[in-house]
Amino acid sequence: MYSSDELVYVPNSTKKVSQLTGDLDRAASTSTLCRTGQRFGLLATDLGSSFEHKGKLYFLFGDSRGRPGDQDAVAWAESTNPEQILLDFHLGRDGKWLPPTVPGVRQGPFEVPSGGVSISNTMYVVFTTGHTGHSLGKVMERSVVARSHDDGQTFEVLYELSRDKFINVSFWSADGWLYLYGSGEYRKSSVYLARVNPADFGDRSNLRYFSGIGPDQQPQWSPREADAIPLFWHDVVGEFSVAYLEPVQRYVMLYNSSAPRGITMRSAETPWGLWSEGTVVFEPWRDNGYGHFIHISAKFERQRD
Repeated sequence: MYSSDELVYVPNSTKKVSQLTGDLDRAASTSTLCRTGQRFGLLATDLGSSFEHKGKLYFLFGDSRGRPGDQDAVAWAESTNPEQILLDFHLGRDGKWLPPTVPGVRQGPFEVPSGGVSISNTMYVVFTTGHTGHSLGKVMERSVVARSHDDGQTFEVLYELSRDKFINVSFWSADGWLYLYGSGEYRKSSVYLARVNPADFGDRSNLRYFSGIGPDQQPQWSPREADAIPLFWHDVVGEFSVAYLEPVQRYVMLYNSSAPRGITMRSAETPWGLWSEGTVVFEPWRDNGYGHFIHISAKFERQRD
């Protein structure tokens, strides 16, 4: 049974909308609209978290191909039609896409922008850094908050955000607060919550961490990251996103899950919950992802068998 305000996944309703990067849409056997290889020398990317900035939709891509190394990329689009998103990139002198400059962040594998937000026409982005390899240490050791005054070309690092519960971050602004949803060790963490007055985001000491519901049934906030508690238990979260969907009047979280495999959806009436049980809204075998527009690793081939 479902409550009247709970979101329910409709079977077979997940559809691919469009391919943003690369030149060839292999699933559709046609050229992509953006043709990022021909236009910008950008062949492929990872991630693609988005946020609004100065009236445009900005995208943060990590581990991109087309230049030496696995550098990041910042793109934007002016279209409001998801099927007609035409990306533009900052360009280098050679006419190819220009990776952002972030002091102290190498932008190698897994050193990526996880989330961004625009505050008073200034761009703020959380970058993960400190990758030492899967077998040698943490995939993502820590995160930093960086600020850009030139729309994502160059950044200044303001402070280290986290080495614990807020390494990957998704932002949402509501009721005068900037909410930060965070996950810790890569794909071995649940999700935590913090908030700050947007004008005070430049100073880490202003962050307050959700530490539970008090006797008055109101959320409690602590100045200590160590006091932050999971919004729910599912220690598989790495990259994820959170947004408030006005038509259904609920916060919706999407994240890549290994158990169960696929993109899991949870929802809640308030930023802190209670969050619903997880529902897989995209399963890469069931929904024709693997072998169509997602590569198949040997690991997941074996799981299917």
